[in-house]
Amino acid sequence: MFTHIITIHPLGFMYGSAGAFLSPENLVGLSGAKFPPDAATLSGLIFSAHKDAKDDAPSQETLRHQLFVAGPFWANVDSPHNFYIPVPRHKILGEDDTDQWEIRNYQWWRDEVAHPDIEADYQWQRIDSWDYSPDDIKANQAAAKAPWEFLPMLHPSLKSDERHVRDENGLFLENAVQMLPNKWDGGDAETCLVYLSTVPLDDGWYRFGGESHLVEVTSHHIDETSPITELLQRPIENAFALIGPGLWGSTHLSLRYPRHSDFSERRPMMLTDRPLPYRYRLGSQPKDNQTEQPTQAGRLSRGRYAVPTGTVYVFKDAIGKPWSDWPEDWFPREGFPLKHLGCNLCLPVDISRS
Repeated sequence: MFTHIITIHPLGFMYGSAGAFLSPENLVGLSGAKFPPDAATLSGLIFSAHKDAKDDAPSQETLRHQLFVAGPFWANVDSPHNFYIPVPRHKILGEDDTDQWEIRNYQWWRDEVAHPDIEADYQWQRIDSWDYSPDDIKANQAAAKAPWEFLPMLHPSLKSDERHVRDENGLFLENAVQMLPNKWDGGDAETCLVYLSTVPLDDGWYRFGGESHLVEVTSHHIDETSPITELLQRPIENAFALIGPGLWGSTHLSLRYPRHSDFSERRPMMLTDRPLPYRYRLGSQPKDNQTEQPTQAGRLSRGRYAVPTGTVYVFKDAIGKPWSDWPEDWFPREGFPLKHLGCNLCLPVDISRS
């Protein structure tokens, strides 16, 4: 389904949030921190880049039906096809030890006697290690921590037409983000963000994200015989792990698991964490003829809660088809099925049962 890997290489700082105004509870500057940008941000960039593109570029109407994006992931700049994806939560990768959740007597179980104090210190693994055990992931140096760092920066909120602070409470903390070298695989490689897409972008420099920071974009073709294609097309049987945010339910109700009859009539077993807010902007308003700038930012989508990546689902009945073949009516809609934004993207996992 996905035909291209799109890498986003920041040319300097990016921002993890627009920042919150100073308050006693926000002095540390990490309130509302969110990074990296969701796949919806890349989707908006692709629509914008093709709006005034050459004649052979896909039309806006074609993109609405054919564009699918997924992410965010990350990779070493020199090996984008071997990118890092979230570790499924049944695999616990600690600094000095590893462990794994199993199902025993219809309950989640792990050996807390042998591994009493282990914590999941690594949240990312290379995609080529998806089928590895926790010990093999560590042995092959295929686990990593997030290669970015938040750096709170103090800013004044200025009037749009004057160099004056907007009001007396005009100071706010902005969460600048710096991409770091990947030191977890035994090297010191430069890193970039990675997204999957069915439509490429021309290589070059673009403004990316809510703060429109300059990034270098490169599109890499995914061959049909690539191990990535094989893994993404592998049918989901009785268990899967999310590598994209889990959006279930309707525009008015967020759910933790799908209630569609084609999944299973029985509630799935889950290994998860608390849900995360999920929201994005829906396009932009028409441009002002004099300034060539949008008259105002596009409206926000309906706020939802997303099941976090890495969450493991175990079903009684096998689904029998990969995520790419799931019907679009299994997904929430907001004028279009959220499958187009990579929601609920998942890969099959093997859970030990007894």
